[in-house]
Amino acid sequence: EIVGDPSALQVAAGMNDNLVDVSTGASSTVLLSSPNADETNSLRSTRALANLLAACASDPAVALSFRQLTGRPGLPIPTTTPQAMANLARAPGSNVSQIYDLARIQSAYSPSLDRMPDAWTITVKVNDSGDDQHLIGGLANIVFDARGNAWINNNVIQGTPHSSSYMVVLQSNGKPANGSTGTARSPISGGGLLGAGFGITMDPRGSVWVGNFGWGLDTTCTYYPSPTSANRCSGSLTQFARSGAPISGPSGYWGGAYRVQGVESDGQGNIWAASYGNDTVYVYLKGNPNKVASFTPYEGSQPFDVEIAADGTAWVSCGGGINGTYPSSLWHFKLVGNQLTTLGSVYFGDAIKGFSIDAGGNAWVASQKDDTIYAVAPDATVIGSYVGAGISGPWSTTVDGEGNVWVADFGPLTLAENETYSARVSELAGANAATRPAGLAMGDPITPETGYTVPSAGSEVLLHNGQPLYGPNAPPTFDPMQRTTKTVIDSAGNLWAVNNWKNNFGIDNTINPGGDGVVIFVGLAAPPQTAGRASSGSDHRREH
Repeated sequence: EIVGDPSALQVAAGMNDNLVDVSTGASSTVLLSSPNADETNSLRSTRALANLLAACASDPAVALSFRQLTGRPGLPIPTTTPQAMANLARAPGSNVSQIYDLARIQSAYSPSLDRMPDAWTITVKVNDSGDDQHLIGGLANIVFDARGNAWINNNVIQGTPHSSSYMVVLQSNGKPANGSTGTARSPISGGGLLGAGFGITMDPRGSVWVGNFGWGLDTTCTYYPSPTSANRCSGSLTQFARSGAPISGPSGYWGGAYRVQGVESDGQGNIWAASYGNDTVYVYLKGNPNKVASFTPYEGSQPFDVEIAADGTAWVSCGGGINGTYPSSLWHFKLVGNQLTTLGSVYFGDAIKGFSIDAGGNAWVASQKDDTIYAVAPDATVIGSYVGAGISGPWSTTVDGEGNVWVADFGPLTLAENETYSARVSELAGANAATRPAGLAMGDPITPETGYTVPSAGSEVLLHNGQPLYGPNAPPTFDPMQRTTKTVIDSAGNLWAVNNWKNNFGIDNTINPGGDGVVIFVGLAAPPQTAGRASSGSDHRREH
């Protein structure tokens, strides 16, 4: 019997349809088509796993070997092949080579994998914004609404370094939202939206708030506007109704904010904004841009991300700039009346960026420049620093329903000429000994040293309009997964990883940075503990 939260089961069923035609058992049209097919290795991986199942069905010894290879530490060996396959989906990096040997015994489904994968992850890549005149370019962060729709910040106009004035809304199966039953139709624009950065949240009324980092070039602003410039390019906040209709005016909400990054709503509807451009934390009291509390930690603090703890207090990461020019720190705030008070702060890391809070109140902070994840206790003391698991230039973290920590790896900010970055996501064991994998300590690597990657199966990566990743007549590239700034887990345990920047930093830095879509790792993570509520990817007691 299949049981569970109805909305989560619906999400799972929709993602299943992306893998297989349930009426015939054949591969789905989604897997057979761009941006999947042989642009990633997932189509061939599903065939390899089908060959493995065929071998299990015809030879009990193969089935027994497979069950033994997928046993999880501290738990009984699976007694059925379906349970073994479910275990493999959740721990795809275990015994990869031995399982690959079993998958080569039969060849009923072809073409299959022609080389061993790093892990047995299965992904569905999506890159359709809903309008090829507004291609996906540099997705940055996600919030899920109550219906499972993913609202996603879109940084740039694809193929250019210039900020976009639209964002993307995808259904829970990754298809563009079509505007049915009062929901948004993707892509959406207006309300002052321009160059949306890392910040996105949903308030208790279901409105979506977006932080505008805001840069040119376009006809209305210069490339680097000043904090006092009276145009819409200096960074603001935009608010949308759940229908996608803009609520904020054509220039967005100001309230002093300048080049906003992280944005978060607390349970009272106060909107917290990390104003990167003027070193200040702003709170729009009850969402009112004319009633604002603020605090400036220090010159050069450049606040980046905001997360709300279970007690309603807020934590803010200050990275000291993208490259960590100034010190990095984490600050703890409480809103008392209409004033911000500080509860504590701690300095650590190098160019820290996004973070998340686990069920015990620990903050897991991505430190980009030193390839490290730091854990900070509720009393603002650093309790651990963790490396490995493939972590490279981490941009943010996400805590899953078992308390384990997923890392969005952006990679190094500098590379040798023509050197490219191999994109990946990483996982660390969480603070809860009862739910992390048996035998692992807090912060131990769960993913292999490669992280979880998405290799190509030999076809060049194409944009949704059929052009090469770097535009018309560009040389072929084979990077289906690109530099990631955020991973977010939906109610069915699918891990959504946004392609924010392409992987050749020398080209992308000034000419054509925007990544091309979302890579969804199917069933990879423990679903958030409370289903059915909006999520921006951190505190799962509030999210779903």
